Amino acid sequence: MKRHWLILGVIAVTAYAAAALAETNDIPRQLAELLDGATKVPPDSFVAAQAQYESLNQAAPTDFRVEYTMALVAVQRHHLTEAASYLDKITTDSQLDRSIRRLKALVHLVRGEQTAAQSEMRGLAVSLRSDSSAGANDAAKWLGEVVGYYAGPGADKITVADLTALESDLKAKLPDALALSFNSGKLATTDLFQQLQKDQAAARIEAKAKLADKRQHDQDQNDKALAEITQKREAAEKAVADYQQQNNGKAGSDNQINRLKQDVVRQQQLEESLNPQTRLRATQKLNQDQQQLQQLGGGTGANSGKLSSLQAEVAKLKKTEQALTAKKAELEKRVSSNTPTSLDGKLDAVLTYAGIDLEQEKQSILASYK
Repeated sequence: MKRHWLILGVIAVTAYAAAALAETNDIPRQLAELLDGATKVPPDSFVAAQAQYESLNQAAPTDFRVEYTMALVAVQRHHLTEAASYLDKITTDSQLDRSIRRLKALVHLVRGEQTAAQSEMRGLAVSLRSDSSAGANDAAKWLGEVVGYYAGPGADKITVADLTALESDLKAKLPDALALSFNSGKLATTDLFQQLQKDQAAARIEAKAKLADKRQHDQDQNDKALAEITQKREAAEKAVADYQQQNNGKAGSDNQINRLKQDVVRQQQLEESLNPQTRLRATQKLNQDQQQLQQLGGGTGANSGKLSSLQAEVAKLKKTEQALTAKKAELEKRVSSNTPTSLDGKLDAVLTYAGIDLEQEKQSILASYK
């Protein structure tokens, strides 16, 4: 019986170990999927990536590569606060120490934390003294790219004195074998910046021309609409003037009606004292007066309603005309020579010049498991 339980125990331990090994072997694949999801178009949801990270972290709580991979994903998706948090959780030195230092420096750079970024850059340069791996050249080149960024598009991020000191420190810390890589990185940034400036200038000329064409089209449309509204407004004003002239002699109509109504009341009150013949003549006279007033337009009450309607139309047309006139003045302004382009944001971004190749990092992460 004891032997039976012993055999069962061995089988259980073996099965658990096999499952744990399978789960461990599956982690590199899942990390690769995380990175692939961040680069595809459209990228996977960052929330979904975080959920996958939590699952991986539970499966391998001491594997620093889980944090590093998630930090890469966060940088790719521009979640810099989260990227910094993932990197802060990495406390052990490893074969990926160089890559981790570089990513930390990059996160500081993108967040505008220049002092912290330069400190990490100096630390990275020191770590490269005894690094003879192929990745050391890439790291040295990256340091040169950042220095080139500071010297060109990021010149407003650092003083000339601080840049001179930084470049001098980095060169002093790097082994001579990596000096060429450093200088090539700096030159690459300079060349790329100059090319992007040319591309931006060409794009700005094209954008300005397109904007000028659109502006002219909008002007033509606005001028046409303004001419039509002005014509309608002038016609409406003439209608008001004509109506007022035609009805100039009718202002007393309401007073006549009121007097006649008062006469009717009085005559009704006196009806009993009037003989039938007198009452008939008074009624006929009242009917004649009322018919005459109706022919004249029904009194100033009706006249006032028609006039108000015409005047309201004039006011409405004037308001539209004023809006079109203001738009005309706006459209006649000179097209800015600093027309925005799609390259404006890219030109000043450090990631344009000193980014990180996720595919290369993925291969480094996978190689670290072998």
